Formats: sequence, structure tokens, C-alpha cells
Amino acid sequence: MWWLVCWATWGVPALADAPLNLNTASLKQLDALPGLGAAKALAILAWRGEHGPFESVEELLRVPGIGPGTLAALRDSLHCGEAAERTVRVDRSRRLAPAVRPERIDPNVASVEELTVFSGIEARRAAAIVAHREQHGPFASCPQLQAVSGIGAATVANLLPQCVISETE
Repeated sequence: MWWLVCWATWGVPALADAPLNLNTASLKQLDALPGLGAAKALAILAWRGEHGPFESVEELLRVPGIGPGTLAALRDSLHCGEAAERTVRVDRSRRLAPAVRPERIDPNVASVEELTVFSGIEARRAAAIVAHREQHGPFASCPQLQAVSGIGAATVANLLPQCVISETE
């Protein structure tokens, strides 16, 4: 009979009702939270990418589109992890207002999830960018994104203000 329990729970995450770590949650996980939706989930990922890990769940109020009502609805569903999990990635003393330092994304190192922050890039195109990069190597310039199937000149023109190719070491 134990096999029936194992079979019935196979693929189901353990502790499905456990709070979600706000600093490691994916777009899909955030989107699945009741009342959040894809737009707010993307806003959370964009804010996290710009400012680094969340120190507290209340810091969600700094994310555009998240107000007190949304925070109240999500508070028990989220946590920020251990302090050690939040100390890497970004020096918080270097935070600047988004208007001063717009978010820039390097398509040579960004994940599919991070690429969806680009204007006009949905998950399918983001996956195509990553697949192209893995098959053909890094992009030499942002306009070279046109080599990816489904990304044309107009899309690349929209991406240019957000795109950056970092120096390789």
C-alpha cells in the first residue's frame, strides 16, 4: 500500500502549503499565488533583480503595483529566507532610484525568467534566446539577438535600452 501513497504524491512538492521564499521564487511560483498574477510577479522579479534580495516581506510595498491589500493577502504565503541567503548578489548601499539606474539585462548570462523582464519578451522567446546562446555561444552585441528565431528588428529596437553585453573575463 505504501507504493500507492508514493505514486499519488510523486511530482507533488512536499509541504505545498509552506511559505514561499520571496528571494528564490520563480515567476511560475509567484504567479501561482492567489491574487498576484503574472504582471505583479514580473514586477517582483524585476525589483529583486534591480535591488537584490528582500530583507522582509513588508519590503514588497516598494514594488510597483503591490499595495497594502496585496501585501496583507500574501504575507502568510511568503518569507525571505535565512539572513545568509540574502547577503549575496547586491551591495544594498549602492541602490539608486530606477530613474537614475535603469535595469539592464545581459542576454549572455540571464536566465529565461530574468529575460522575461525585457519589454516584449515572453517565456517562449526568452527560452529561444537561452537555447541560441547555449548552441552558438555568447552574443557579441545586443543587435545580434536578431539571430534568434522569433526576434526581429523591431523587438531588438525595443530591447536596446535595457540590453547590455558585459565584458567577459
